[in-house]
Formats: sequence, C-alpha cells, structure tokens
Amino acid sequence: MRGVLVLCLVLAHRPMCRASQEEEEWVACVPEGLKAARSLAIEQDLVLLDEVIPGSRCYHFRQKRQHGRHSKRSAEKGILSSDRVSWAERQVPLERKKRVVEVVDPYWKDMWYLNRPNGPHMNVEEAWKKGATGKGVAVTILDDGIEKDHPDLIRFVKSFF
Repeated sequence: MRGVLVLCLVLAHRPMCRASQEEEEWVACVPEGLKAARSLAIEQDLVLLDEVIPGSRCYHFRQKRQHGRHSKRSAEKGILSSDRVSWAERQVPLERKKRVVEVVDPYWKDMWYLNRPNGPHMNVEEAWKKGATGKGVAVTILDDGIEKDHPDLIRFVKSFF
C-alpha cells in the first residue's frame, strides 16, 4: 500500500497533499467501496475528495476546518480505528533532493543504444535525472530473431503488432 502515497503525490489529476497545520489530508482504503467511504466521511466529519486511483477503493479525505487540537486527534483516531478502513495514512509533504547523475562506467561511450548522441536513444539519462532507478522492476526481452520485413520472409510472417 505504500505505492498509494507515491501515486497520490505524482499521478493525481488535481493538487493533493496541501494540508496545512489547520487541515489534514488522509488516504484511506475502504474495501466496501464508495458508499462506505461516504459514510466514513460523514461519521468522522471529513470531506471525501475523490478515489485516488479508479477502482482502488482508496479515497482521499480532507478534515473539515476546525479549531483546536482535540478535533484533529479525534479525526486521526477515528480514521485509524474504523472497522471500514483497511489502511490509512496521513498525507504530509515530502521533500526530495535532486541527485546529480554521473555515469562512471568505462564502457558507457560504447553503449550506443543507451546514449546515442545524434540519433534515437532510450533517454535513460533523462529518466535517471527524474529519479527513476528501475529498482523492483523486472525486464524481459523476447527476441525471436526474425526480421519480419525481410523480402524473403515478408510473405510468410504474420505480424501481431
């Protein structure tokens, strides 16, 4: 479920996680769906903003503006202790520091498919600059070795793409 927070911060179609000291925002997963999320919002005096990812049953809530610390603590306690909620996390701004990417591989200059200066390439340096690392991602390349556009084969190869 930690991925929900990242998606909340990166992919949502409207600004989220703008909570100030006076208003708190939460993402909570409510397995029973939208109707139960609406009931939770009413019970806990929250504003239901939207589902974070369509079909995820994880919803973005904002605490209604109230004065006093007691109301914040009771909202937090209410969300975390609700039987309707399978997971919840208060949304807080995260600071990121941009890393400088420097390739120190002595064979980097020979990896033309990654860094071709005057032609198409995979934009890996740009992806690295944006923080993509590939950690946790498995990649499989299946190459059948057939050149489907070769004049001798074009009549016999049916393309599926």
